[in-house]
Amino acid sequence: MNNKYRNRLAFSLLLNIIFGLALIIAVIALLALPRSEQSPLDPEQDYVSVSRIQQAGVEHGASVELMQALLDNWLVYRSDGQLVFQPLDSSVPLHDYDWNNLSHGADGDIDYYYSDGSRALKGVDVSVYQGDIDWEAVAADGIDFAMLRAGYRGYGSGALAEDEKFAANIAGATAAGLPVGAYFFSQAVSVEEMEQEVQMLLKAVEGYDIAYPLVLDMEEIYGQSSRIDGLSREQATELAQTFIKLVEEAGYQPMIYGNIKWLAARLDIGELDGAHLWLAQYYQQPLFPYLFTIWQFSQSGQVDGIDHAVDLNICFYDYAAEQ
Repeated sequence: MNNKYRNRLAFSLLLNIIFGLALIIAVIALLALPRSEQSPLDPEQDYVSVSRIQQAGVEHGASVELMQALLDNWLVYRSDGQLVFQPLDSSVPLHDYDWNNLSHGADGDIDYYYSDGSRALKGVDVSVYQGDIDWEAVAADGIDFAMLRAGYRGYGSGALAEDEKFAANIAGATAAGLPVGAYFFSQAVSVEEMEQEVQMLLKAVEGYDIAYPLVLDMEEIYGQSSRIDGLSREQATELAQTFIKLVEEAGYQPMIYGNIKWLAARLDIGELDGAHLWLAQYYQQPLFPYLFTIWQFSQSGQVDGIDHAVDLNICFYDYAAEQ
């Protein structure tokens, strides 16, 4: 390694150290302020150069985790590779979960423990992609609930279809004593199409004991175009409201699934009264300040009785106990 290269590395390291120290000083200054001066609802009041912290984060490629830790009065996420800073909506309730209560296993598994030592509920969500499932083995492996895909609309064709394994999954899971919910993968682009999807979902669960919510799963198809790409935030919110209304009228608890970008940028969750939220985020802890009741923390879980990788979830609300 020549001296010129060593000098470049040293200079780069020095810049990183200076930037890190600046961020630490900003955190200390923020924490030193009286809480009465830290307005969570007025992003224009820049007491500790919030805008400068944001600018520095963008310029230096800071992680979402770091920026969210520094800016707890903002929602931070990435859109098209760029950091986005969204002021919190005062109309949306915040959660009070204590992430110090998370326990991380060496295999990537995560548990959440309450102050009394009890564990939050652990669940899987499955579809035809998990193949044939031994639900007795799943239940014996510490799984407390299951969310099952009932059907979907094609993201290209727009055709409706039932999940080929839904009937077997709901029969097997309930027989194994697991409480279940169901979700529908939506690509609706009109209220009429959303009504079709809800009717298909309701027909699929008819006659079964559904303890957990019925879920709207509308999401981007990464790397490919889809029918819903052109929906505005207002249009997507209207479709979610239609889902919520119809599911509530049928006597079930509605839920909206999504990652931070979908829930923050593609929907106005302040307009989704009555719905619970199911957050998909694959960090060591969630970075979402609003109240959600299920956290999907992994796409690559391993569970006895399921031969393929499976999504793993923690549920902070005992839906079965509320039936």
